[in-house]
Amino acid sequence: MGVQYPTVAIGLGPFGGKVVDRLTDSLDSEEPLLAVVRCEPSQLHGPLSSALHPLLEAGRTRDNLAEPRLDLMAFALGMHGDDDALVRACEQAAQVVGQSYGALFPPNKPPEQRTAGLQLVVIVPPMTSAAAAPLQRRLAALEKWASSSPPYPLLTRIWLLSTHTRSGTLSANDAISSASAFGIALMGSGQRTEDWITARMSHHSDGEGLFSFFSAASLDLPKARLRQYSTERVIHDGMAALVTRVEEEVDPGVALSAVSALRHDEWLAPFIDGEPARRCRQLAANLSGATAALPSRIKVGPFDEAEDIRQKYAILFRPATQVRPPTHADISALDEMIVALDRAESTAFQKIRGGLSQLYAATLGPKTGLRELPMVEAGMRRVLASLQDEDAREATLNDAGPGDADPLRAELEAALEILPSAGMLWAVAGTVGIASSAVLMLAAMGITTELDMDVAYHESVVNRARLAAWLVPLFLGSLISYGFARWTGARSRAAVMGVLKKRRDAINDLWRAGGGGQPGRQAEAQLRQRRLRVRRGAIRTMERALEHLQAVRRALLEARDGAHRRLSELCSHPQPDPSLDDLTDLLGSPRPLHAPLVSPQVANWWVRSCREIADLDVWANRLLEGAWPPDGLAADLPCADPEVLYTLGRKQTMPLVERNLFGDPQGADAAAVMVSEFTERASRALARPCEPVDEQGDLVRGVRPGDLEIFVVAPLEARSVLKSIFDDAPITIRDQWTTARAERVIFIRTWEGYTFADIGRAVGFEV
Repeated sequence: MGVQYPTVAIGLGPFGGKVVDRLTDSLDSEEPLLAVVRCEPSQLHGPLSSALHPLLEAGRTRDNLAEPRLDLMAFALGMHGDDDALVRACEQAAQVVGQSYGALFPPNKPPEQRTAGLQLVVIVPPMTSAAAAPLQRRLAALEKWASSSPPYPLLTRIWLLSTHTRSGTLSANDAISSASAFGIALMGSGQRTEDWITARMSHHSDGEGLFSFFSAASLDLPKARLRQYSTERVIHDGMAALVTRVEEEVDPGVALSAVSALRHDEWLAPFIDGEPARRCRQLAANLSGATAALPSRIKVGPFDEAEDIRQKYAILFRPATQVRPPTHADISALDEMIVALDRAESTAFQKIRGGLSQLYAATLGPKTGLRELPMVEAGMRRVLASLQDEDAREATLNDAGPGDADPLRAELEAALEILPSAGMLWAVAGTVGIASSAVLMLAAMGITTELDMDVAYHESVVNRARLAAWLVPLFLGSLISYGFARWTGARSRAAVMGVLKKRRDAINDLWRAGGGGQPGRQAEAQLRQRRLRVRRGAIRTMERALEHLQAVRRALLEARDGAHRRLSELCSHPQPDPSLDDLTDLLGSPRPLHAPLVSPQVANWWVRSCREIADLDVWANRLLEGAWPPDGLAADLPCADPEVLYTLGRKQTMPLVERNLFGDPQGADAAAVMVSEFTERASRALARPCEPVDEQGDLVRGVRPGDLEIFVVAPLEARSVLKSIFDDAPITIRDQWTTARAERVIFIRTWEGYTFADIGRAVGFEV
């Protein structure tokens, strides 16, 4: 820590507040021993009391201090307020310390032993101008108050910083930078115990003038602003990478594979062909006359009579639908069936929600980087469209149930009606057989006649031929008659058997669908209503899920755009590629006395190299994980809390605080070039506003004239590259190497120990 003693930086008025803001922004980190007060000069008592109470409580100060110490440094614009404003501020500070902490800081000690002191830094206009008359009164009043008997001897020195010096003028911004650099060097550089600071912070000795001049210059790498920029930059870049992922184009044709975890085909299955639907339809079919004894095998012989067929398959000839009144057992089964449907419906909704949760866990969890979001979203839209199409189709259906309550019965009766009887089959077949035998006999008789005329044949042969001519046609005719009867009977009965099978299958389908009566229609209406409720519940769930995914995308976009807006406030026109960002506005334009330590290009490189995670893709994943909603994606949006993102961004840019530019060879060399050029300019530009003279007109040298040397406060890590530069400077430079990690080089020149009269004679004041 740079602040070693309990210290209060006091900003009196708006200008003093700006100095204190610049001072605190430039310190390495939070300083536990530093308190800050901003108020009007006449209102210092209350804020200072509030600041000192926690700062001086037991245990807060360093253990190696022999006695308590307190440093107060107040910054004020000399022309702010009325002529007594600064005196009132000093009076109130003395009252607070003397009345509340006199035991810690005894007032009766000699100046060199006092351990509580107030350094008053006053920015003054050109003291030789006519407008400086009020300043004359104010400085004289301060000296008079300090030399009288104040409530407590607190005021150690009055440091004057003039906007006009012997080397030129200072702008308001230069004055703020010089005053804050002076405060940092004396209070926040970690050098407070060094002799060169101790001598300047101690009470002035008797006979030593109260007034001193100082001039300051600095080269600074504004780490606080750079880290603020870097934080917003890494947040923006991480969010931009996430936005690119979630806006990626996908192939809708393969989108359904991304949502397989939904298992959406199972949502309606219980009410289509699942066990609850089967149970519901079976109960309805039983009430409509269904039995469990439909023939599994149907066979009709070629000579089966119609009445035999009717008796053998009597169930197929009865009406397929015969509604009966429900029994008590049926009513009990109906109640159980309704309970089962309710349970199945509840389970279906659980599956919908569970499927969505499984989908989120599998594809949209914190470790996934949301890479699958576009594919999941496309798949969910396909599922939603399918559900909506099914809902539209089913909404147009009525509850009429199956179209035919007694399917194919008329066709079966018609087929049986035209079925030829067995007697008719044999009559026709006999006629065919007789005709066939006659034809064959005529042919055979012709053959025997030829044998009679042929003397070559023996009479016995002829007689056998004549016998065969009668017997063979009769046998063949009988065969033809039987075959014809069987073929005709089989053909006609095959048609009946086909209708029987179709009738059986149709009845089976009818009963599976709940039967053809009112119970079947009621069962189908019940199932249809369940399907509609579940499907529409699924549609609403999917619509909400899609809206939530769109909200996720909007949250990422808003986080990116918010970071871009904040980034634009720090860096004009931030570029898509961070290496192209112009950090000139962030660093501040180089001025003769105060300039950036490195160029904007080097600063850009340094900021980009000081990141905890170098890979943008890995950082985007880490950012998403850190900003993931505690209750999961289904309950909230990721990256929706700017404070969480800012905390993660600060962690990502922590190396910018932990590392030092001078610890990197490339960075140290770049800074050394700037310091070398600046040192020569600062040695000429650091000047006092006037040369105090005594009553004889001779120059008053003061106790520590700064004409011969300049003090430089620089980081110890920079010693290897800056030591030679300071040794070769055209003026003696007292280099002070601090362990504070800020990349800052401060040049201080002081002229001390003047009275108001010494200064007044030099600038024409009345003394």
